Amino acid sequence: MEITFEGSGAPYSMGIMAHFTFTTNGAMQIDLDLSAGNGLEVNLAPFTQVGNEYVWEDQQAGFKYALSLTRNDSVNEVNVFDLNDTFLNQWTPVVASGSNNLDLIKNIFGQYTVATVVRGSHTRGTVNTSLNGAIDFDDGVSFSTDDYALITDRIDVLGQILVDIKPYPTEPYPRLEISVDPNTPPIATGVLYYPNYPNISGRVEVAF
Repeated sequence: MEITFEGSGAPYSMGIMAHFTFTTNGAMQIDLDLSAGNGLEVNLAPFTQVGNEYVWEDQQAGFKYALSLTRNDSVNEVNVFDLNDTFLNQWTPVVASGSNNLDLIKNIFGQYTVATVVRGSHTRGTVNTSLNGAIDFDDGVSFSTDDYALITDRIDVLGQILVDIKPYPTEPYPRLEISVDPNTPPIATGVLYYPNYPNISGRVEVAF
């Protein structure tokens, strides 16, 4: 898994990778350098279930880890908090070699007519996604694939593709939350655009 979010005071830095193991006896184990053979950096048990998440606490280090799963019970993400519930890090599965989350956007290419402006204003009345994955949201609001910092697959959990735009992870940054009908072929059903995420001012939401 890979760190895709680093907050102030986080124990892990952006971009580092680690091998996670979730054992049958309820332990969560993290090896930050599997090839070194120098043992585990984190080995915690047991967990407690909080809603739909599985939580391990490391009282000595002062952190807790919350595992969430997708609808097919694969790993969705592991979020790291301090013991006061401050969000510090997010681990997400590494995309397998030969695959790319850009394909999620390529697969929904086309011109979408705006049926409803849920909030904010939309000038042109169409949203375009290209075969190469670029997104033209509205007049003056378009992004090439070079603008993308992170594309996150949340179709199983939220029915969405999350597109975080540079300067992510530095806040604020533009974000697109694309709602998707995952049937074959998949189609977009709406977009929520944040010009300055996580600030909600100026956001525009459209449905197709």
